[in-house]
Amino acid sequence: MKTILKNFFAKIIGAYLRSQFRWLAKESPINIVEHLARAKKVLIYMPNKIEHFGAALKSLEKLRAKRPDWQITVVTKLELVSFIHDGLRVDILPYGDEDINLLGLPKWSLKKHFRNASYDLALDFLFNFDLLSLKLLQLSMAPVRVCFDSSEKSWFYNFGIRVNPVEPLANKYNVMVKYITVISDSHLQSASPQLK
Repeated sequence: MKTILKNFFAKIIGAYLRSQFRWLAKESPINIVEHLARAKKVLIYMPNKIEHFGAALKSLEKLRAKRPDWQITVVTKLELVSFIHDGLRVDILPYGDEDINLLGLPKWSLKKHFRNASYDLALDFLFNFDLLSLKLLQLSMAPVRVCFDSSEKSWFYNFGIRVNPVEPLANKYNVMVKYITVISDSHLQSASPQLK
């Protein structure tokens, strides 16, 4: 019964948050390409399913190789922390069931991380709508918020990556890493002649 109630309230809150950013948010338009080129602090919400997590982790390794200067914070389930090796040089924001309230929203134990932290870029590595990831990425205050394109995703995200549903998981995560890095690289290359 508790799980049914939690899912019911999560759907209601999720619908509200999705509509809130579509109809109520008054954000100024931003140049996503320029923001990606200047990004330094990055928040990544990792998937919970182990097969998705493994594929996302390999893409995270590729992202780290392409962006060694980024300060990356990874949000992940407590039981998956041990899979993230020290060589990745990422900060880890772990959470467990005790950090999430009955409605599926973060408790203070998770929210306090964002009290003195802000991010330039937030990446959601989930394929479906998730209330917790939406709320945490909202708290990140990142001007660029990237997700996999889906009809379930919130208007809160301002950059959606479209992937072929039949592609292997690893390819889907690699597409996000490729888009993020290629777009920011292209801006840097086009701006370089002006620096001379």
